[in-house]
Amino acid sequence: SRLGNGSICLSRDKIYDDRSRIKPPGTLKDLFQRRMNPDDTIIVYGTPQAYSLFYSLRLMGCNATLIQGDWWKKTEWAVSNIS
Repeated sequence: SRLGNGSICLSRDKIYDDRSRIKPPGTLKDLFQRRMNPDDTIIVYGTPQAYSLFYSLRLMGCNATLIQGDWWKKTEWAVSNIS
């Protein structure tokens, strides 16, 4: 098992509807299945929207974990691939 630094950058409109509610599971499943391996662990970070995304991924059957706060940015494992 290894820790990768791949990320999926998604704009808010891809995940949330016009009323700030998370989109239906089928929509999210189509969006994420194209870009991830089902055996991977998805790390969700950022608040407050991260909570609803995390729970939606778990309900879809994904192996997801939620990181709260920004403490992790200071660790040796934090790698940003966004330039």
